[in-house]
Amino acid sequence: MASARPELADRYYLDNFELLIAGTRRYHALFPPEQARQLARFQTLSENGQRLLVRLLGRKREWFRQSKLRYQDISNIPQTLAELSEGELVVGTLPPCDIWLQQVSLPELKPLPAIKDAGLQRLPKAALVQAVLDNGGDGLIAAANQQLQEQWWQLQCQGLLQLLQLLYFGNRSQDLSQFVVSELGLQRFEPYRLDASTQSFHQSAELQTALNLALLATEWDEQQRHKLSLDPADFYQRLPEPQSHPQLERRRQRLLAHIGRSAERLQLWGLSIDCYQQCQSWPAVERYSRVLLQQLKLAPSNVTATQLVEQLNWLWHSATNEAAQQVAHRLAKRSFAVVTEQLPQCSLAALAQPLVAAKQLQGQQYALVLEPIYIAAAERVEQRTAAYFEAQGYQVFFCENALLNGLFGLAFWDIIFAPVAGAFHHPYQRAPQDMYQASFYTQRAAAIEQRLAQLLAGDTEIIWQHFLQKQQLQNDWVNWTLLSEPLLKVALNAFPGQFLHDVFRRLLQDPKHYRSGQPDLVLFAADGTCRFIEVKGPGDSLSDHQGYWLQFLGRYFRADLYYVEYG
Repeated sequence: MASARPELADRYYLDNFELLIAGTRRYHALFPPEQARQLARFQTLSENGQRLLVRLLGRKREWFRQSKLRYQDISNIPQTLAELSEGELVVGTLPPCDIWLQQVSLPELKPLPAIKDAGLQRLPKAALVQAVLDNGGDGLIAAANQQLQEQWWQLQCQGLLQLLQLLYFGNRSQDLSQFVVSELGLQRFEPYRLDASTQSFHQSAELQTALNLALLATEWDEQQRHKLSLDPADFYQRLPEPQSHPQLERRRQRLLAHIGRSAERLQLWGLSIDCYQQCQSWPAVERYSRVLLQQLKLAPSNVTATQLVEQLNWLWHSATNEAAQQVAHRLAKRSFAVVTEQLPQCSLAALAQPLVAAKQLQGQQYALVLEPIYIAAAERVEQRTAAYFEAQGYQVFFCENALLNGLFGLAFWDIIFAPVAGAFHHPYQRAPQDMYQASFYTQRAAAIEQRLAQLLAGDTEIIWQHFLQKQQLQNDWVNWTLLSEPLLKVALNAFPGQFLHDVFRRLLQDPKHYRSGQPDLVLFAADGTCRFIEVKGPGDSLSDHQGYWLQFLGRYFRADLYYVEYG
């Protein structure tokens, strides 16, 4: 019988908030004055006050109706709100019309004299809201709220929570729910070092810039989510200056890329160029190249062919995968006639040699008609195909991306979780913050190269060591469900050091890209030889990404594409 899931403690949410505070203590001396004051006042609140404030912060809104605040574990809500108000953590004030109308239900609105007097009581909610807003409803709302006898409260300390979460998690996507998952025992994490040697920021100005960038990015995301009109020029003016801190500069450039793309859509070409010129990411440089090409065609006085050639060549030489090379090649091909009008002798690196097509798989493609016995064996076409090959005497594993990624994660586990400055922010990371950035390799190059040399020499002991020691710990590269001991054993017996070395080089070249697209099945014959198979069911087709993986693996083992039909 399965054991019952553990229950959360009655004050789990407050305990978790206190963990946020404790986990960011190394930064408290750097807090901006406003957040430092709010943190000090939180720590002087009664337990009821702390509980209510954390409850409100967890609801992810700014305005609250006092009558709707009911918590079994918090007594005397009005008195507790007064305590929060005295600490300037909330303020009692009427919200804007749209928020007021959003939070008051139609059955509550209809009986109010102010609504009846305006002749709005028979309208559906959406029409009523629009009618009030169209007629500048501040006075009507004030009267209606007095008749409703409601007290409203506005939170004043969202910035404190945002700063704590930003410092603790290192991003804007994780929040207090991560604590719940860990507390329930659903996930276990590597106990990597968290101390002054791994903290991201050492100056108050850096902390303030990190918070400002996070607030600006959140505002951008909110406007996008609600499909509000964006003013890219306004956001551009509010960005900080270029940063010497690599992490802050990456965040700044991420926003610049968004602003540049929005400006491009609005045909604000000068602004888009200003944004893209400051970005180093490959997608941003690609967009910059497209804008330069467009301007060279329509407004050649604004840009030069030399600028475009420089960007196109940089784009080609910095491409880290075949898909990026395809994009750079196509863009260079489209640009050739335009740039050669000004520069007849120019050289575009992307056109210097032909590209190998992703689906150039001579001798690697087969058709397979499965008999009913295999169709009945499983639901998925990959598993049905696996059953077919098992009947042919193979040992078959349906592992998709789990095998090669898992070997990578095990081979470099200690390096992945090494104490690098800015890599780890909290105890719940599956990988360092820079796992999918170029800095992952550059900041650990010596250790990575030493490990690659060890593997090239045929020494895979470290993989077995990590497999046995790290069972069920979270690692972004290791899928414990699919990476079984039998699979690991037969794979390491079949894979020579050169193969492991080359696969890991490929993954390190562009970890985010190459972690996907790997074949569905890996087969091992009785003599230990290996085959990789990509399975495509009726109506399915091979992606370029999958095709390039088959080409790569085909240099070492049979790597085949099977188009499966049902008999």
